[in-house]
Amino acid sequence: MRKFIIGVLIVLMAAGCSTENKQWSDDFNMYLSQFNNDHEGLNKPTVDFQQYQTFDRGEYVSYDEYLSYFYNGEIPRTAITMEAAREDIEFYFQMLRQFYGGYLHFGGDERFEQAKAECLSYLNETGLIETNKLVLIMLTATNFVKDNHFTIGNKRSNAASKYFSNEELSFYKKDNKIYDAKGRQVTAVDQDQAAENYFYLSLDDEGQVCWHFGLLLKQYPQPSYVLTYDTGEQEPISVDYVYLKNTPAYTESVLEGVPIVQIGEMFTEYGENRKLADQFLNSAELLSKSDAAILDIRNNNGGNGLLPLKWIERYVGQRVGLNSSGIMIYDGDLEINDHLLADDSQKMSEIIDYFNATPIGKGIYQKNNCHNETVANDRVLFVLMNGYSASAAEYMIDALHNVENVIFVGTSSAGCLQSDNGNVLVLPNSKIKVAFGNSWSEYDPEYYQEFEGFQPDLWINSSHLEEIILKFIKNNQQTD
Repeated sequence: MRKFIIGVLIVLMAAGCSTENKQWSDDFNMYLSQFNNDHEGLNKPTVDFQQYQTFDRGEYVSYDEYLSYFYNGEIPRTAITMEAAREDIEFYFQMLRQFYGGYLHFGGDERFEQAKAECLSYLNETGLIETNKLVLIMLTATNFVKDNHFTIGNKRSNAASKYFSNEELSFYKKDNKIYDAKGRQVTAVDQDQAAENYFYLSLDDEGQVCWHFGLLLKQYPQPSYVLTYDTGEQEPISVDYVYLKNTPAYTESVLEGVPIVQIGEMFTEYGENRKLADQFLNSAELLSKSDAAILDIRNNNGGNGLLPLKWIERYVGQRVGLNSSGIMIYDGDLEINDHLLADDSQKMSEIIDYFNATPIGKGIYQKNNCHNETVANDRVLFVLMNGYSASAAEYMIDALHNVENVIFVGTSSAGCLQSDNGNVLVLPNSKIKVAFGNSWSEYDPEYYQEFEGFQPDLWINSSHLEEIILKFIKNNQQTD
């Protein structure tokens, strides 16, 4: 993925740019202009929709029967017979073929039939098999599926990246070279002489622009790394990841004149959480009235995919598209879904409307909501994100890339977006819980990758992030 890097001394030809605002410092306007430039010009992904038009999903089970296998709190059995396990494997791969949105993307019949054969090869004996071993067999056979929503027994075969950093030592960058506070140039990290690749644009505790040492890793980092300076000196540096705990489901506040909205879940608009969903939607007006505002979606694990799109529509006064192309699968009756289930679940017709979806095959819809323009916005919105901002929260991050003057702050997001959590089933015999989405979305890999997530503009790994942003705002707002 590309890493957006800008230097303190960068010169931008931004005369007359809509982001220039007299209420902000020149330095702030410079960074804001660069962030806007970074968010524009995204390549539209290329999707082969013809394969979906010609693919025969088969008629393994009816949609009503399929719904009867949805997870309802069942506890997996400890062990089952080999024959029962083989039945579960056959059933599982039938369900993937008929209802998994990523089925063709990850190789279709050829690849999934191979995976099924691998699973069955372990089940050619008599006797019993423990269900935890069956889960491991299934995970191993399907590890080619790079989908963060794709789980078997609540487990994934792939790991997500996390941003580990050192926020205590601040560095600065000049002519693409990194220097510490003493003016020493960092020439190597361990044995790697491309030292600049380990430093990310950030803010210190006083809200001043700096660069921090960091790494994106899928495993826990080594205890320390060695920085080599042009003076010949070497010094160790350690990194850490900040885990936020006990984040509230929803809060609104105003600190130092800056409105702050924090939401920990994208609530459904149909059901017991509809009041919280409405409260969040109404907060768009509060934030839109302020020259600077903070939207905190750290630890937001997703949920209702339309809620963030509706919030953005209220914030800017128009619908804003995403930066993906893809498909969704739905075999149910839209009229029944809308009129009989509307009090408990999202209306399917509304989902189809927001994604501008058109049918291209039996039960398969093409999503046509890839954006083609940036929406004007004369306010500044700081969006706080971290490695647990997932799924529908990443819809919000994606769509807000198409709105001017949005600054993303924190760490890279969860990378849990290309599919969804639409199918959560239990296997008939083992009662193993399996999950996979009924949609699939493609993104420009330079912009987004599954398990890697979206990258922020300012990389800050701190539990006091809101305080740092408030200082950054105060440092850069012009006073009369």
